[in-house]
Amino acid sequence: MSNFTDKIIRQIKRPDGKFSEALRKFDMFSRGGNAGIIVRLIIGAAIYLLTCLPFLRNGFGMFFQILAFLLCSYDVMLEAFGLITGKRFFAPRVMISIAALLAVCVGYAADALLFIVIYRAFEIIIALIIKRNERDVMRVLNLRVKDVKVYTAGGKLMNTPVSKVNTGDHYMVAPGDRIPLDGIVADGVSEIDTETLTGETVLRKVHKGSPVLSGSVNVSGTLSVRVTADLENSFVTKRLQYVEGYKEYDKKVSRSLSFFNSIFTPVAMIVSLFVGIVPPIILGNFTYWLHNASVLLALCCPVPVFAASAITYFAGVGGAAAKGVLFKDKEAIDSMGKAGCVLFDKNGTLSTGRFVVTDIEAERVTGKELLELASYAYAKADNPLAKAIMANVEKKPDLSKIVNNYEEAGKCCVVQLSDGRVVAAGNEAMLKMMEMPVPENQNCDTVVYICVGRDYMGCIHLTDKFRSDAKVAVSKLRELEIANVAMVSSESKGTSAVIAKNLELDNAYMAYGEKEKTNVFDYLIKELPAEEALVYVGNGYDDPQLLEYTDVGVAMNGLIYENARKYSNVILVKSEPSGISTAVRYAKKIKEVCDTNAVIMTAATAMTAMLAIFGKVNLWTAALILGIAVVVTMLYARRAYSIKK
Repeated sequence: MSNFTDKIIRQIKRPDGKFSEALRKFDMFSRGGNAGIIVRLIIGAAIYLLTCLPFLRNGFGMFFQILAFLLCSYDVMLEAFGLITGKRFFAPRVMISIAALLAVCVGYAADALLFIVIYRAFEIIIALIIKRNERDVMRVLNLRVKDVKVYTAGGKLMNTPVSKVNTGDHYMVAPGDRIPLDGIVADGVSEIDTETLTGETVLRKVHKGSPVLSGSVNVSGTLSVRVTADLENSFVTKRLQYVEGYKEYDKKVSRSLSFFNSIFTPVAMIVSLFVGIVPPIILGNFTYWLHNASVLLALCCPVPVFAASAITYFAGVGGAAAKGVLFKDKEAIDSMGKAGCVLFDKNGTLSTGRFVVTDIEAERVTGKELLELASYAYAKADNPLAKAIMANVEKKPDLSKIVNNYEEAGKCCVVQLSDGRVVAAGNEAMLKMMEMPVPENQNCDTVVYICVGRDYMGCIHLTDKFRSDAKVAVSKLRELEIANVAMVSSESKGTSAVIAKNLELDNAYMAYGEKEKTNVFDYLIKELPAEEALVYVGNGYDDPQLLEYTDVGVAMNGLIYENARKYSNVILVKSEPSGISTAVRYAKKIKEVCDTNAVIMTAATAMTAMLAIFGKVNLWTAALILGIAVVVTMLYARRAYSIKK
């Protein structure tokens, strides 16, 4: 985690250049980090105060002021020199150094010293705010524990670092403790709280043989658990790895603020040069105007906006994680904030994805025989429909009778049996491919049709229960002014229309397989304005490539599926479709806070610049105004941690 803070502080301090690197090897103050800088600032301030003594006001006074200035800023100056040699003329350190040196050269050494002291002091304050924010967010993201009580060969318990525990070891979890590693209960009965992992508030009873996930909390009894995954492969680590994109927020925010680096900063420097050259030529008084130019130059640094924006994203990620929404990276947040259409895949998102057989319509065979034929067709399939049918057959199919097996995702499963029969089971798309009439479905449920060769044998009706908050999810998205809340389903057009009406969706699209769904994506993206994004919400286990195809791929309860973690941009930890509105709210909140901070910093900079042009503010006062504005914006950035319900 320290990498995130280090990167932000490095961006603010820009410790580049061979000179500064060589200096650190011999500089006792730099080795002390912030403490070393504080000591230098205190000593420099003390030396400056000596110049206020009557006998030092003349003669040696200027010498001591310059000495104090160099003590506080020598590393900054050397770093700036290294940056200039690397042709990085608009780096923050370069602008700060030029502004301070210019003030010293025109006789404002005291102003330059106070400017550096204030500048370095606010650097430290920013670093402390970032560390505090980082610590608060990590309490939500990092559920790993440090030590675990492992059973030794003699049956005794020994405290062991969790990273040293191997697969197959046994450990003990007392009531109230967090489960450190994935495993299977070897002994004991208890209840565990998995709310921080899955968002489910109901306690889950576990006993011998029950699997347990790391990060959940043991509530009641003592458990002995056999480790099935070490720390690197346990659930808590996978959860943390998913949001690793936060480590790159500083770089990505810096790139997104390229306006300041490519336009604002050069223009501000040109204005500074103009103020330092043109007015004194016309009006005279070079010292006065060069001092004003140095103040303007100090205002060119884009770091304040950068720092506030980076911490805003980080706070938003932590707050969203606490609500069961995991953003993979900055791009996911930015795109989610521009959502113009939210498309749900019905199975496993708006519905539970757990089908049950409700009716059997057999034509040439009995209902029992029809189920048996379907079980052979779905014998090697792994989808919710197959599981529902398999749960209803009395006898599992004899796999040795299957000669060939073929499956076309989203349409049908076909097997050739040893007796020569070819059994096919699928939806109406299968019948259309076979150029067979499609029976009318009066129930508006999911239907599996079974054929043997070219003979239609009947159909099996299945229904899927909708999630309790499916309507709430649609309603909340409508409150966010999402123009198109839609559903894609493999059901018939009539069935899809009824479902859409019941859930009050804007549109329902019929698509059987991955290719048809990508066609729907292409159509929706084409219909959306260029500045808006298509958000696709899938179940995570049978649509990983679709998650990657769209602008924002959201996987519900996707942490437990490797492909979902790999291809999705956002994961909803809770099995609730209403979580998508939480994700959109957080994305919009982050943008709102970033925009507000940009306005605050721009206003503070513009106001100070106007005062500086007319000589109404000096160098250190300008630094103080901007420093206070930076702290205000960074504290305001923490508002991204929470949203209104």
